[in-house]
Amino acid sequence: MSNTMFWAEEIRSEGVVREPFANVAHYVIHEADIAAVAAAALTGQGHAGKDYLLVGPEGLTVPQQVEILSRELDRAIRYEELTEAQAKDRMRGMGMSEETIDFIVGWNSDQDNEERLAAEAADIEAITGRPPRTFADWAADRAADFR
Repeated sequence: MSNTMFWAEEIRSEGVVREPFANVAHYVIHEADIAAVAAAALTGQGHAGKDYLLVGPEGLTVPQQVEILSRELDRAIRYEELTEAQAKDRMRGMGMSEETIDFIVGWNSDQDNEERLAAEAADIEAITGRPPRTFADWAADRAADFR
């Protein structure tokens, strides 16, 4: 979920989020849930030698995430879909290598991968004793960063 902070400046200055792949749902995870699983794995019994794949509790598209942020901030935020070429150009402008760009674009455009990861993910509630936080929870926690 913290990757969403990349949008903060555009939201503050223009009220817009520009990203490609509007129809791909991502299972974004709250950083506090990552920390809670790490703490449980380091201090609890039964975690030795285990690898945990962690994902968030809900698959959300970028427009859905923007809608949640808009609701939390109580202001209209537009979503503008970038083409893949536009997204790559933006990343090049940020100084990213072609290898990194190809990885990011490939990862973010693959709905089958997202669904596979969600199906294989560890049960955060079983590990930590509480349900994972939603994107709406995260947006409420971080609203001031987008104002």
